[in-house]
Amino acid sequence: MVTTMKGYTMSLLNNLKLSKSTGSSSGAKKDREAKGQSYRVVTEQILNLIEDLVDLKYGGEIINADNLIILDKEADWELLSTEGGCYFIFSSMQKSNLRTYGNYDCYNKKILKNNIEYGCIYNGDTQSSMKTRVAEHILNGKTLQAYNGGLSKKLEGKGCLSLESMSNVDFQNYHKIGALGAAEAYYKKVDKTSDRWFNGINIREKQWEGISFAAICISFEDIEFRSLIELLFRRLNGCPPLCKYVNKA
Repeated sequence: MVTTMKGYTMSLLNNLKLSKSTGSSSGAKKDREAKGQSYRVVTEQILNLIEDLVDLKYGGEIINADNLIILDKEADWELLSTEGGCYFIFSSMQKSNLRTYGNYDCYNKKILKNNIEYGCIYNGDTQSSMKTRVAEHILNGKTLQAYNGGLSKKLEGKGCLSLESMSNVDFQNYHKIGALGAAEAYYKKVDKTSDRWFNGINIREKQWEGISFAAICISFEDIEFRSLIELLFRRLNGCPPLCKYVNKA
């Protein structure tokens, strides 16, 4: 199921109250008075308004078992939206096998479906097809196994969730032979070690057998809302463990 959210930009603008900005010096104050009063909008204020419009709590209108699409079969992927919006990737993976860039506060919250508990490992937004973007993350054709098997000429260079890592020695070897799909700095370090994450997995590879993956998609007509929804979800539920850029609001 794809949840579609419409018409929220005007609702937000109609309810938004701008706060007058204050300067740190009398000179700045006089300058504003001369040019007309300036205003600022605080991110926290906007998120509070969006929270009243969009229910992103677990068990609420959006983040629930009815909207969770389990991606065990080929046909399941046809249920994902090809529109732009916000997506949330879930897994049944044991926490002990899941590294994190932050903490496990979000992953500790679960959705129960078909007697399996799913935790959110990643969330993001996209202007293009959510189905395509989710596939780049977890049905990726440029994994290390695909490269070593001759099925891909490069490792994935796009920003995708990272569940696999390689030693720094292997990483430098792949770098020398031109196997990296992006600049060296794009492959984040694992914790404080010299090992590197690489981007994207393919859940059809044997190593992921026994682990179920799923997704929730929210289709947005209002482009302006997407990054704010991504941020609000993290504020309410914690940041999913595989999000490299931990937003704080």
